[in-house]
Amino acid sequence: DIVAYYKTRNYFTEIGQRNRLKYYRKKNHLIQEQVAESANMNIRTYQRFESGERMLDKAGYQTIQNLAQTLKTTPSVLMGTDYMD
Repeated sequence: DIVAYYKTRNYFTEIGQRNRLKYYRKKNHLIQEQVAESANMNIRTYQRFESGERMLDKAGYQTIQNLAQTLKTTPSVLMGTDYMD
């Protein structure tokens, strides 16, 4: 399964924003639409974050907070400045 695949810290650090988002989405058994709705954003905006078309470091504080809460992690983990939990 994808969660087990991404478990190693070294791989997780290297995979970048798009796969961190996908990892936590799958870990929480969510589909993109559920993440977008719960994080109070447009589905296409979330898809752009997950695909890497749009970078989280350009997003507002509240957007990052909402995503982290929805994905049950911290903003720093989503941003890649802390290790995955």
